[in-house]
Amino acid sequence: MKQNMLGYRKNIVKLLTVFLMFFPWITYLKIVEYNEAECRIFSSYDGTAADLFIYYKERILIGAAVFLICWFIGERLFPDKVDNQVPIFKGNNWGLFISMGIFAGMAIISTILSENKKNALWGSPTEGEGLFTLLSYLVIILAFYNYFANEYGMKMIKIGIQVVGVITVLASLVQYIYTQGETVSLIFYNASYYGGFVCLILPFLLSFFLRAQKMGQRILLGVVSVGMFFCVIASNSTTALYIALGEYLLVTILYLFKEVSKKQAMLKIGGIWGVTLLTVILLSVIDGGSIFSILRNSNSATDQIVEGRFEILDIQLEETSVTLQGEEKTLMISYEEGQLSLLGEERQALDVNYENDIFSFVEPGYENITLEVLVNEEDATDILAKIRVDAGYKDTIDFYILRNGTFSGVGQNNQIVTDIGGADSPDLLKKYYGVFTGRGYAWANSLPILKKTIITGVGPGNFAFYFKQHDYLGMLQTHKSTKYIIDKPHSAYIQYGVNVGIVGMITFFAIFLLAWIRGVKSFTVHRGETDTFELQLGGIVSLAGFFIYSMINDSMITVTPIVCMITGLMLAIDYIEQRKGGK
Repeated sequence: MKQNMLGYRKNIVKLLTVFLMFFPWITYLKIVEYNEAECRIFSSYDGTAADLFIYYKERILIGAAVFLICWFIGERLFPDKVDNQVPIFKGNNWGLFISMGIFAGMAIISTILSENKKNALWGSPTEGEGLFTLLSYLVIILAFYNYFANEYGMKMIKIGIQVVGVITVLASLVQYIYTQGETVSLIFYNASYYGGFVCLILPFLLSFFLRAQKMGQRILLGVVSVGMFFCVIASNSTTALYIALGEYLLVTILYLFKEVSKKQAMLKIGGIWGVTLLTVILLSVIDGGSIFSILRNSNSATDQIVEGRFEILDIQLEETSVTLQGEEKTLMISYEEGQLSLLGEERQALDVNYENDIFSFVEPGYENITLEVLVNEEDATDILAKIRVDAGYKDTIDFYILRNGTFSGVGQNNQIVTDIGGADSPDLLKKYYGVFTGRGYAWANSLPILKKTIITGVGPGNFAFYFKQHDYLGMLQTHKSTKYIIDKPHSAYIQYGVNVGIVGMITFFAIFLLAWIRGVKSFTVHRGETDTFELQLGGIVSLAGFFIYSMINDSMITVTPIVCMITGLMLAIDYIEQRKGGK
């Protein structure tokens, strides 16, 4: 085995380690052209959008998967030496292969049945997880499993993770200083994904620190570990902060449980917790209590009434009118026989002032609402005018008056939207719309789709096309604006359940769960004297954090490939430990 590792198998380990270090930082400008379906969902300029984070990551990941398949086939056909030690073909991997097979099958079937084939193959413009990407995930898992299941692989992956940690801390510190303390997200599309990525790497670095024997290594790894916790705070992500705190606690508890010298272990644990606490206090002083403000962000203020706002409880769009039901007053905007009328709850004409195309109200109870009428000068369109209602929310609430005298809503890229109602979700869930900064709204209104995707899904990358968009009242109550689009469900479980079906979702996460269970079982009997111990400890906690993270955030090309690498690593470690035990 060692002789083989001096040849091509050693080279592939190096390549995969470089891939781990390189992949998170891929960024390059790509002008993406939206198709007709995408233009209905995603805001664009002339049907295009600038992408820095997804397109090239996706292409490089797929290219890497193709390369790995060719490499694996090539070494079977033209090996330097006959090598029967192929980890993925050894041991009991039937559960792994069955889960992968079912998931791949469900993804392919959902793609074939999908109405939007381009998105099913290449993914949504805001997550990049089409069929090709999903199949590439499986290849990455198997590759890291197969090629890192050896002593050399363990040493290289440890180096790779440390390099990623150092780059993350340094890059985050630069952005934090350059933006004068604003939210850090680097090149992970947004701060939530960046925070999730940090939580994947943090447990490994913390484990490395606790196991470091030399003082120089201990100081460096301690600084990087605390630096990663700083990254979590800088992300301003509530989910990431809770997960990071849990990871810190779990890593130190498991390490203390396994370490023979409890006194020395307590000194290390106390030291890292103490320095981390001092860092948190310092940042809180500099930013005015940043960590505490993040912890308070877990629930948006959907049920709070803001002073100076016309609080809207219901919106009714009818053929020739739109009615805004307030807490105390009702406003009806009517257009009949070429005449715009502003009426009260008893359809009486309201006393208004009109100046510079803006209506303001004289009557009590309406003083916090104004209307702007923008007449369309282009006769060739179906739109006669746009009405912009300012009721004190984040944005105006917009409606069209069409040339046939009817009203409509206004969608992305100024589309005419005839249905502004919400999804058929249980009324009981509506009071939880604001949970986790509005994620409850996306979760509750995804249920009607999930009922239809128990076996097959709507197609990878297709969630946004099937979610009930343009829900004026729901979005207004949850996000204080009608102009948001729910392009992702903010839960990887729901995302996969909708896109590839619930069966596909279960089998996909079963792959990660299987690796985690193997890691936990092996860890419980691990004596802790080898290099695999710290990697196994980090991997167990990292995947545990991922399971929780996936409840609150979506799967995406910027983060999920790292999860697949960790999963393959955990399977490789289990293989090594099983071989040591003679199993």
